[in-house]
Amino acid sequence: MGALTGKVALITGAGRGFGQAIAEVFLEAGADLALNYRASRAGCDALAEQAHAQGQHAFLAQADLTDATATETMV
Repeated sequence: MGALTGKVALITGAGRGFGQAIAEVFLEAGADLALNYRASRAGCDALAEQAHAQGQHAFLAQADLTDATATETMV
């Protein structure tokens, strides 16, 4: 069990780059994931598959965080 087992981490921009790397670290620490993406869903799909294979949960949320209404809906 990791240090974050039983916790949920909301990672924005999780579809690629820094967001994806951060999500991988949280996943390794045992957290369940809420993965936000604007356009790059494929990276989030791969993270979700990895989470499920490890017995963890992952939820994908498409939202443009420059849109306050979309951000509020996502949260």
